[in-house]
Amino acid sequence: MSRISDSNLLAIAEGTSAGGLALKTAKAVHYITNLLLAARDLDDISVFAEPISTADRHIVPACGKWGISFVLTGAGPDDFRLTKLDKTWPAKNRRSSRPRRRGKS
Repeated sequence: MSRISDSNLLAIAEGTSAGGLALKTAKAVHYITNLLLAARDLDDISVFAEPISTADRHIVPACGKWGISFVLTGAGPDDFRLTKLDKTWPAKNRRSSRPRRRGKS
């Protein structure tokens, strides 16, 4: 039995469809879903994301207004669903970088 209850999310996780999302968003959702499937507890998830906790579910933002919600059981995350978020999230957290140095003339 699959731990993914949402049919669109299952198609994205299996790589058979973009689930009606933009390709960039579907790739981010696919990546986060695979990481969540490998996780066993919130400590594993906190390595790659900061989950948002609600009353009964946790949500990991994926890209834009899309995230993946799940419940945490003794065996790890379960009952994955594709969720539309209230706040827009970037595709990846970008680190600030130093400005490029000018070359010698």
